[in-house]
Amino acid sequence: MAAVDDASKKRKREEEEESEEERKKAKKPVRVWLDGCYDLLHFGHSNALRQAKELGDVLVAGIHPTSEIEKHKGLPLMNDEERLEVLKANKWVDEIVTDAPYLTSVDFLKKHNIDFCAHGEDITILDDGRDSFHEVKEAGMFKLIKRTDGVSTTALLGRMLSMSKSHHSKTGGGESSNFLASTRKIVQFASRRAIKPGYKVVYAAGAFDLMHAGHVNFLKQARELGDFLIVGVWGDADVNARMGGNYPIMNTNERVLNALCLKYVDEVIIAPPYHITSEMLASMKVDLVVRGTSPQVLLPDEPDPFRLPKEKGIYKELQSKFELSTGQIIARIIERRLEFEKKKALSEKKAESQKKTCTVIPDEVDKNAE
Repeated sequence: MAAVDDASKKRKREEEEESEEERKKAKKPVRVWLDGCYDLLHFGHSNALRQAKELGDVLVAGIHPTSEIEKHKGLPLMNDEERLEVLKANKWVDEIVTDAPYLTSVDFLKKHNIDFCAHGEDITILDDGRDSFHEVKEAGMFKLIKRTDGVSTTALLGRMLSMSKSHHSKTGGGESSNFLASTRKIVQFASRRAIKPGYKVVYAAGAFDLMHAGHVNFLKQARELGDFLIVGVWGDADVNARMGGNYPIMNTNERVLNALCLKYVDEVIIAPPYHITSEMLASMKVDLVVRGTSPQVLLPDEPDPFRLPKEKGIYKELQSKFELSTGQIIARIIERRLEFEKKKALSEKKAESQKKTCTVIPDEVDKNAE
């Protein structure tokens, strides 16, 4: 009799497990919408994308065209193609809609089969002063996510505005960073991939300051040359010693997080030696070293940092699709200095006066944390 009961219980458990599996298969994926300008996309934007992705199954990122941004906010720093290139590389984005209107409507979300939209606490305002999410809020299709403290495009603009020639100095200047790096944040952003036997490992080192379309396209090409891409992000002292002025605009921790956000990047080395050594190549199991085609900036009488991989025949230069540099971005800012100073002041004023109208969903730091 006990054996019959045990068999019956086992059968019941199996039926329940099969039923649960069928329910999971039948469950409709939750599609989350997160739109933005994604101008000078940084790790604060990426952290919002990460949080939004955790709220559902599929993250659809809507990017506003320049025409919409100019109407409601002012001309963006980066053009449509440059902004899209960086957004496409983000590891948390599943789909992209390139004609996202500034006013997020219920009809537009339904058109793209969106369950709800998410946004940070820095809510966008239409040119007539209305909240651009007022319609979806009223429909109960809006969730507010935690803003990343210590970083904003406005703050980066402030740092770049101080980069005019009158501000160049060995000690730097401009606005300091209020972002506090933590191991938790690095873990949230880091890839879980590892080097496996037989993998071709590619190494790319650089400053990667203000991660832009030129950097992203270069890293995409680098990843295509192998199975595992390691990116070395040079430390602040190494970059500043060679570039001078207030370079780098973003500090080491900020630049590392920017690199970790890219789906092409498998591992990041924080502040590696500027000159590649045989020990580095051996410890990282590097098969190929790549760099871009921009001119190297070296100290007086400094030897070529890439001498060793060149001698070993494992060196290759890659031409990015985008002829863009951090210096060119700064030149754009200086050219439109008055416009961006006004935009920066308005943004700071809005941040001070803005009242929160929704409950912020806390940022899950680690679901497996003890």
